Amino acid sequence: MLVPSNAVGDRNLKSYVILRRAGWPSTDALRVSAKRSLEEAAKMGDVRWVRSYVLAEPDGRVGTVCHYRASGPDAIREHAARTEIPVDDIVEVAELVVLLPDEDELTSREREVLELVADGMRNRDIAEKLVVSVRTVDHHVSAIMRKLRARSRGAAVVEARRRGLLATH
Repeated sequence: MLVPSNAVGDRNLKSYVILRRAGWPSTDALRVSAKRSLEEAAKMGDVRWVRSYVLAEPDGRVGTVCHYRASGPDAIREHAARTEIPVDDIVEVAELVVLLPDEDELTSREREVLELVADGMRNRDIAEKLVVSVRTVDHHVSAIMRKLRARSRGAAVVEARRRGLLATH
């Protein structure tokens, strides 16, 4: 796993929600900002982008509500300044309550299987390591590919790395 030398361990990071109202003229402009954001977060090491919800603003622009893990609000503001991304409000998350999980969220077992797929293991080897049937691993790999909207195991690994679910190599 490649981690910047100045990286802070995840257990030292707190969860924050960041509101950005009407920050971009279009989703294309948002995508450009998102790419810069991921690159800068990797350099900083103490900011992790978890997920975002894109807001359809009344004026046609787009905004976001983002979940980040960070060492503090100052790190989020620094990240925003470096990437030229607006920040309207930062609120620390006290508790996460999930009533209905996201359909594309990987289960802990799927994440475990994904790590082994990324290590180059075949389904038969994964089944042996996890002490489950090959058919069970096949189902997990199919679910991973569906949730990541990938057409192959390799594409699933690439997409998982892009989303920050796996370390980049």
